[in-house]
Amino acid sequence: MDIEEEMSNNAEQEDNIGNTETDTSAPNTDTDIETEAPVINQSETINGTKNNDIIHSNEGYDILLGLKGDDTLYFYTNDRIVNGGNGFDKAVLQDEGSITLEKNTFKNIEYIDTKNGIENTINLDINDVLRLSNTDEIFIEADEYDIINVQNIEKSNYEGIHFEHGMQFSHYSLGKADLYIDISLALQIGDVA
Repeated sequence: MDIEEEMSNNAEQEDNIGNTETDTSAPNTDTDIETEAPVINQSETINGTKNNDIIHSNEGYDILLGLKGDDTLYFYTNDRIVNGGNGFDKAVLQDEGSITLEKNTFKNIEYIDTKNGIENTINLDINDVLRLSNTDEIFIEADEYDIINVQNIEKSNYEGIHFEHGMQFSHYSLGKADLYIDISLALQIGDVA
């Protein structure tokens, strides 16, 4: 093995003046597995594993299946199915558009992130919380460009501020369903505003 091969196989490398550089770009293969759809604008089924997966759609009409573990699924509005499977799963919207959290498209998702710097609209019913999540709770993180329309919720369902995942959320509860919405969007919610 020559010196160049040996250096490329090491996680730590030293430059020609004695500075050490550590390669931290590789995912932790024990717990994190990154999967990406290989073809753009075609329908692909992308399966996760029993580990904590990071799954990327490539703008096709993809089916994203997280299976087991705490997964992060990067999806587009035209994806057909976004299913986190078991664990605490996060769906991250990659493009601009409107999404309705329908039962045929979204399943087993506990955290939705539309904080992508572009305008998005999320439409949901409080009953979607019970159907979408194994834990009967959903967290929604968004930015100032986003609109969240929630049906079947009233001001009396407001429970206060909740701190979780390093953020503040407005907490709404109806029966067994708990909805946590990024505090910056509390006044933009459909039936609550």
